[in-house]
Order: sequence, then structure tokens, then C-alpha cells
Amino acid sequence: YDIRLSLVGSEMCIRDSSEVVVDDQQAANLSVIWGESAEALAPAWSGTVTALHATPRSTVESGDILLTIDGIDRIAAATPTPFFRSLGRNAVGDDVAQLQELLADLGHYEGTPSGTFDAATVAAVNGFAIDLGVVRPSGVFDPAWVVWLPEAPFEVARVETAVGSPAPAPGAPLLVGPSVIVSATATTSEGRAMVLEGEWLL
Repeated sequence: YDIRLSLVGSEMCIRDSSEVVVDDQQAANLSVIWGESAEALAPAWSGTVTALHATPRSTVESGDILLTIDGIDRIAAATPTPFFRSLGRNAVGDDVAQLQELLADLGHYEGTPSGTFDAATVAAVNGFAIDLGVVRPSGVFDPAWVVWLPEAPFEVARVETAVGSPAPAPGAPLLVGPSVIVSATATTSEGRAMVLEGEWLL
């Protein structure tokens, strides 16, 4: 984007909402390069969105309810990696240990994460499922219950679904973070680069 604006101050200091020091003012062109926004993607699920809890300009943490699909809440999960498979009794792996840590953070699992889906994990998954609204839990963890957060906390700029809509397709953006400026170049009206010293507010 190319933006026409006035830059105020060769030294502009914003210390609070009432203190601004202005030494100079001149017209300038500003070329901005935007980076890609962070996205929380939909897992492999289906159904109808029956409630929406995440909203634009909100901040999402692990364990927060994001939306409800077919009456079952879906939560955010700030885990090292996304869950990719259903997990049940006797399953073994790093993802099982990751699930046990998530369940412990949510108050459902009291043991030490072992990476083995044991009886305590079955009980924890059932308790978690009941909290989400699952009527008859089977002791099997469904990865569609959680939405992986690429960063936490996650600032929400847009929510890419609405109540009454089909659940977003697997891999489609569900939550989109704010745009981030990667770099900005200021030039004079004659096209010469400007050297900006001190603190500036755009």
C-alpha cells in the first residue's frame, strides 16, 4: 500500500495520552509492506455452527470456547502441535502426552503425562467431553473438539464463520489475526528517502 500522510516531528515522543513533542512537520509518502496474518485453521469437522463465542477484537487463550457445532463446544488449544488423530485406550505417542497435558491444564487429568492412553486418561477424556456437551462420551478423544492456536494469546481480527453456517471446511481459516506491518519506507514528495530518528507514531 502507498499512503499519503503528514509526518509530524523529527523527534516525536509519546509518553502518555497527553504528552507530545513536535519539532517539525512535512508531507511524506509512506510505502508499507504487510506481513501475513496469523490464522487458526478449522480441524477435520462437519456440522452446523450453533453458537459463536470468539469475536473480533477479542483475545483467545488455550481452553477458551470458540464456537459450538451441533451443540458441542469447540475450544482453543495452544499445544506444541495440532492433534491429528482420534485417541483412545492403549494409544501411545507424543500426542497422547500432549493430550494429557492439555487435560491437566483444563482440570481433568491429575496424573503425570506418560504418553500412554490409560484408564485415567479415559476418565479425563470423558469428563472433558461432558463439559463440551457430548451426551454419551466413549472415552475416545476427537481432535475436532479443539482448534489449534498458532500462537497464544491469539488476537482475533476476524471470525470466518457465523451462527447457522456450515462449519468451516477442514484447513479453512476460522480465526484471523490482525495485519502486521513488516516494514515501512517514508519518502519526501520528491521521492527522496527520509531518515526518521527518535520515536514515531503512524
